[in-house]
Amino acid sequence: MQNTETKETSFINNDRGERSGLSEIIQFAKEGKYWIISSTVTCFILGVAIAFLTPPTYEAVASIQMASITSKDVDTPVVVAEKLKLPSYYSEQTFKVCQIAEHPTAGRYLSKELRPTAIKNASIINLRFRGQSPSKAQRCLESVLADIRKDQATLAKPALEIKQAELRALELKLEASEALKAQLPVKNIDFVFDNSKISGSALLLATLITAENDIRNLRSQISDLKIALSEPQTKQASLVAPIYAPNIEAEPQKLLILLASVFAGLVLGILIFATKKSIIANGARLNRTHSTD
Repeated sequence: MQNTETKETSFINNDRGERSGLSEIIQFAKEGKYWIISSTVTCFILGVAIAFLTPPTYEAVASIQMASITSKDVDTPVVVAEKLKLPSYYSEQTFKVCQIAEHPTAGRYLSKELRPTAIKNASIINLRFRGQSPSKAQRCLESVLADIRKDQATLAKPALEIKQAELRALELKLEASEALKAQLPVKNIDFVFDNSKISGSALLLATLITAENDIRNLRSQISDLKIALSEPQTKQASLVAPIYAPNIEAEPQKLLILLASVFAGLVLGILIFATKKSIIANGARLNRTHSTD
């Protein structure tokens, strides 16, 4: 019985404490409503100004596939992503197209804005850029793609020249084999079983068969190498898909700014009024202390 009464008393005390705390909050809000409202309205007006007066920016996104020679990547996406972080990687033309030529650290700024991301298990790198319009952001990424192509073309040149030299050598061998076959007196092969002519005819036939086999093999090798040196096995850096540049503002995010400004106004108003109330209370306490003395 006593335990029950104790629990009821504790519950009543807790309930009274909660009501007291709630009433204090309500009283605080009533007393400071003008400060809170004025602060919220002021911050909201500032938020509206920021949201609607800040020039909008638009984001373009590009997925770029690495250049390749005979199905082998010239450079890896991870390495290219690191290169794109170097300010010296970009051309002056790219700075102009991206409208950052006057920026004091244009290369560093562009390397941060692009946010290069290498796609795992794929020869693809993603780039982003924000410009004053969708078309300007798109042109910037196209110019960056041109820089990537230029760099990878330099890297690919030695390997490409070796493959092209191999192709020329095979073509010369084919010409020589075809010339040899053309010189063989095929029509004069006579299979008369005369001991004096058998060895000559057999040698001529063997030479003809060898030449035809060589020609067939060389043509096959040349065909395979030409296929390997043509797209898609060999190609420059290219877009996986057209650059995505929607006509949607990336910044400023108006709704987020307005909500943040309202929240900041509420917090600021509460802090200002709480500080004011605390100062007044401390002043009154000091006055009472001096009066007592």
